[in-house]
Amino acid sequence: SGTIPAANVATLTSSNLPTGSVLQIVKSQTSTQVGFSTNNTDTFIFQASITPSSTSNKILALYDINGIASNAATANRMEIIGYWNTSSGGTSGTTLNSSYSATDNGPVQEITSVSFSSLFTPATTSTIYVKARVYTHDTNQVRYVNVYGSNSTITLMEIKG
Repeated sequence: SGTIPAANVATLTSSNLPTGSVLQIVKSQTSTQVGFSTNNTDTFIFQASITPSSTSNKILALYDINGIASNAATANRMEIIGYWNTSSGGTSGTTLNSSYSATDNGPVQEITSVSFSSLFTPATTSTIYVKARVYTHDTNQVRYVNVYGSNSTITLMEIKG
């Protein structure tokens, strides 16, 4: 009476889910302040890792980078870059997307954040590392990410392809 016998219930697996289904979600966050000052230099911020279950699946990466600030009274253009590869750490890999932040009239008078997303197919079932780095475009004093204990996140979703 209203109960489906266990023998009649199909086992739900990723193979019988429809295309576009979310198979797993991973979130990484950091509040570690990162400072940088050298012009034309990439600086690693942090990463999240995920192991795709199929080479045809996609990864949706959601970036929310906070506490971006400057300690100088002049232009401080910074580019927050999302990228990935199969190695942990470092500043090399395949670029996914980026967002610019510019602060002026410091010191630490403007604190901002950037958010962006990327959808990509890594075509591997090996663990991948989705990362954020900052690239500086001006030579000035120190700039920061996660200033004053701000929290930045990378959220990854594996989507069935």
